[in-house]
Amino acid sequence: MTKKKTNKLDYKFVPVPVEVLGSKAWEQLTNAARVAYLHIRMRWCFNREQPVAVSYTAMERIMERKTFSKALKKLEANGFIEKSQTGGLFRRRNYFDMSQEWRRIDRTGSEVKSHIDGISIKGSQKHTVETVERAPTGG
Repeated sequence: MTKKKTNKLDYKFVPVPVEVLGSKAWEQLTNAARVAYLHIRMRWCFNREQPVAVSYTAMERIMERKTFSKALKKLEANGFIEKSQTGGLFRRRNYFDMSQEWRRIDRTGSEVKSHIDGISIKGSQKHTVETVERAPTGG
């Protein structure tokens, strides 16, 4: 008996849905934002679709810090990624998750705001965002 020959790829790849590539939101991205998206998506896919940390230091071999920062802002504004944890102080990392909000960009290319005057629109549900006013703490 002979073994069946399987068609396994000798390399890994990053799957990007065709709908993403044909969307108005994708057209509005800069090339740096597209490269950043591919790197974030790569880590997200290999992390079993869980939020991933992408450090500025890791991306420095590909692009400048300022460019990466602008790319992240552009990706968030166009709804491709969302920050699930904000890093910065206290040695925390930024964690990013893939988002489907890019579908909300309409055919004319204008962006539907996800937060308008205290109303958060997520999917088809609307909920009110409550802001908590805190008393200033003094020492």
